Amino acid sequence: MAVRETITISVPPELRVFLQGCVATGRYSSVSEVVRAALREFDRAEMGKAPNAQQAIAHQTSPPRDRA
Repeated sequence: MAVRETITISVPPELRVFLQGCVATGRYSSVSEVVRAALREFDRAEMGKAPNAQQAIAHQTSPPRDRA
């Protein structure tokens, strides 16, 4: 299993209610599970927009290179 790291996010009250509602239906066991599922879907959608999206994302998050 992949290593997991805990992060904290802030959401507006209506999104908190939505997340808790997803758990209340029984489909998800925790808010974290809802967020992970949403992020996987977001990732799939983003990858479908650009053929080289993975490279673009890597480029955006890479530290600047020295131009010597």
